[in-house]
Amino acid sequence: MIVEDLDLEVLAKSRGRGLQALKLDKCSGFSTDGLLHVGRLCRQLRTLFLEESLIIEKDGQWLHEIAINISFLDTLNFYMTNLVRVCFEDLELTVRNCRYLASVKVRDSEILDLVGFFRAASVLEEFCGSSVNEEPEMYAAVPFPPRLCCLGLTYIRNNKLF
Repeated sequence: MIVEDLDLEVLAKSRGRGLQALKLDKCSGFSTDGLLHVGRLCRQLRTLFLEESLIIEKDGQWLHEIAINISFLDTLNFYMTNLVRVCFEDLELTVRNCRYLASVKVRDSEILDLVGFFRAASVLEEFCGSSVNEEPEMYAAVPFPPRLCCLGLTYIRNNKLF
């Protein structure tokens, strides 16, 4: 399905106050500018699902807006997207400000870059989108959240966990 930035802007301005779930599964035609409107105006959002969407990335400000404006988010999914300008500090801020954030699926990132995120994610139950590229002893210090019961690794370098 094709969704444009203007569509997201109109949705956020007209229904943003009551919108609780936005699922854009395998969509294209929109950019991070459209997500910026969602982050600024959809303050009651509980689910943001962007999996496998082709998003035109202009900057990473959209995630920062989500982090500072939305506190009820329980599901954040931008797995298998082309978003590479995601700031790990904004991901950590999101989990700090969203006390109910139980499921996060991101584009592939090294798990060692997410130590602060995992430390702050006290209620996280599901995480997907990380890789293991270093020696096993490097991962001993990763503080996985106590409720984490589903961990989806996208890549494990040969012989790293054996």
